[in-house]
Amino acid sequence: MGKITFSFILLCICVGLSVARPRRYPGAGHEWRWGKVRGSDKGRHIGASLDPTFGTLMKQNLKMPEDWVRSQRGMMHQTFGNRFEIGPGKFGLGFGGEFRIPEFEMNLNLGSVAGRKAQNWWEGPNVCYMQSEKVENVTEITSHFRFLSFVCDVSDTTHKCIETIPDLLKTLGLTELTSLLDSVGLSSEVLASDNNNFTVFAPSNEVLAKFVLPALQQHGGVNVMKDIGSVVIVSQEISNSVIEDTRNILLGHVAVGRLTSSRLTDDMIVETASPLKSSIRINTYEQPKKLVTANCKPITSTDNIAINGVVHVVSDVLMPVTGSILDLVKKNPELSFLKTVLGSSPLAATLREPGRYTLLAPTDAAFKKHVELLTRILGDDKKCMENVLQNHLLPNVICSSVIEGCAQTKNSLGRALQVTRDQDNKLYVEGAQIIVTDIMATNGVIHVIDDILVPDEALNIVELASKKNYSEFLKLLERAGLKKDLALAENITVFVPSNEAMQSLPSNVVAKVTSDVELLKETLKYHVVPDAFSCRALYNNKLLDTLEGTSLRINEYSTFPFGREWLQTVQCASFEAETIKGCNGNILVVNKILSPPTGDLVDVLAMDRRFSYLTTLLKVADIADMLQEEGPFTLFAPTNEAFKRLGSDAVETLKKNPSHLKSLLMDHVARDVICCNAIMRSNWFDQQRVRTLSDKTLSVHKNKADQRFIDKAEIKQCDLMATNGVVHVIDDVISDYVKLGRGRSVDRIDRWFWNFK
Repeated sequence: MGKITFSFILLCICVGLSVARPRRYPGAGHEWRWGKVRGSDKGRHIGASLDPTFGTLMKQNLKMPEDWVRSQRGMMHQTFGNRFEIGPGKFGLGFGGEFRIPEFEMNLNLGSVAGRKAQNWWEGPNVCYMQSEKVENVTEITSHFRFLSFVCDVSDTTHKCIETIPDLLKTLGLTELTSLLDSVGLSSEVLASDNNNFTVFAPSNEVLAKFVLPALQQHGGVNVMKDIGSVVIVSQEISNSVIEDTRNILLGHVAVGRLTSSRLTDDMIVETASPLKSSIRINTYEQPKKLVTANCKPITSTDNIAINGVVHVVSDVLMPVTGSILDLVKKNPELSFLKTVLGSSPLAATLREPGRYTLLAPTDAAFKKHVELLTRILGDDKKCMENVLQNHLLPNVICSSVIEGCAQTKNSLGRALQVTRDQDNKLYVEGAQIIVTDIMATNGVIHVIDDILVPDEALNIVELASKKNYSEFLKLLERAGLKKDLALAENITVFVPSNEAMQSLPSNVVAKVTSDVELLKETLKYHVVPDAFSCRALYNNKLLDTLEGTSLRINEYSTFPFGREWLQTVQCASFEAETIKGCNGNILVVNKILSPPTGDLVDVLAMDRRFSYLTTLLKVADIADMLQEEGPFTLFAPTNEAFKRLGSDAVETLKKNPSHLKSLLMDHVARDVICCNAIMRSNWFDQQRVRTLSDKTLSVHKNKADQRFIDKAEIKQCDLMATNGVVHVIDDVISDYVKLGRGRSVDRIDRWFWNFK
């Protein structure tokens, strides 16, 4: 109450001050304060005032401009005198006006302020602050990059490009490329023409020197004269073939039109002048480093402008790209197993069509490491096969040159794959080494890897539980003989108790369950739902049929809007928000083992001797039938000991007052299922409350010792599950008063209050 009163008073003061809008003193600008004038005018208010006569008084008192002290925006204080100045603020309350808080001064005579220089509030004593600097507004660039480029024209006031592309290549020192272009007749015939604009992706001298001789040797019949150095002797037939191939490759570096870097966008396809109809794919990256690539070769220099085009320098030769990813897989003898798997998959059509993909292609040797998996996915397990393939396919083009350190990218399953480059410059994806990089296709790129990336979605429930190390649950499956059944089942959801949940069971319970195989089977089947659900598909009071025959009840709880806690339970056992997806179903991890309920709420009470008084009273009050209905209900059940504390003859007296008895018992029943896990630590803003069937609102809370209470009664045992709700055992009877027939009080706290009912 004290907090509420203080907050209310403070709010009233702030509102009162904000509504009072002071006059503006001429020449004082838009900032006002109530302060002191040093010297002879100490103690007098200056500046904004609510007194209409005060303006004249101010004019008389203020002789010099320095007597008027303008306030600064924000809050300031001086070292002594406890003077606080609150700068003018605007509160947009939707009334169309402007509300200002007048500045004021409180002098508690703790010291003189005369002669002291005003300080910023963060420079005073006993202040912890974080200083921030003003940051100028900067326009955010939403595209990958912004490049600077020259535009050439014939005016005298702009930059003039006076070189053709062949001359520019010489200026850039690209002598190897210039020689090759001359040898195949491209310099003078094509690139020197000023009738067209061209874009040239020019390889550096180093890479061209390494490329030419191996390219010649591919044709056979090449004799290298060792004594003459780089002189090569070839036949005329081979010479013509080499010239034609070289010309086609070089034309694969040339595009018609002027494509400056500002026009190069991510996943742009540039058609080249090559008769092979090859293309160049442009990719841009921001992370883990800024990079622009052409066919996955980094562009090292951009926007070298010529009079008839532009030159971009690339780090390697761009070989012709004419086949799709599927075509390249079929032609590679090291990928025969992958070719076979793709042959029976709908994914083959995707990899044939235009697109932008990265395929992580396992070699035949990689498939041989997983013979059992290969046998299964090549059999009837088409869904698992699709999941394996989708795990190797990325929905974007990832070039090897962009990988630095450790990074991640999502695949077609939506899972994040870790890609790394180690200190030896070796590349890995999820532990598998990338042994061949950047095999370009018309619809993406291929990286060859030395192992299969087996996702969770390719494993059955038993394999998945083994991978996640739910060993205690697997031991029970083994003992009950259910491992094969779960491995072969389709579209199931299994609520798997964690190892900690299994280990927390009392030894006598474990012995009882494991010694009776049939009981163990029924218990485990109660954890299995014959349908695949994710946690997002489950909602409050949803009932799930199980293989055991009875239902599981789902409940949801949230502290919104005063908190961020969100909780899902199954039979009052909380389960993790992450769904572990397998090939034949899903796993949801719960924090305790689930036991099938033995009956409705009345049945649960009748089978427990602690509730004999309560069971009798429910029948006398004619409530028992209601508690056997569908519900769901939550019953806070006082034990016999709780009733005895009311008095030796309390139960008999209650039986003689059916109307009061019914009201008393209805205080203990609430609609819906309120699990103990839902009773959370509350704060000042968020007090959890329960509305009972008597329309009374009771508080529920949990203290620092994790003890849970409803009203003043402690919950001694939680979550006795019934088919139509839950029972919590409490140590006290919930009631503000009980009026007995003889008028004698039985309530321990408010005894004197009973006779007023």
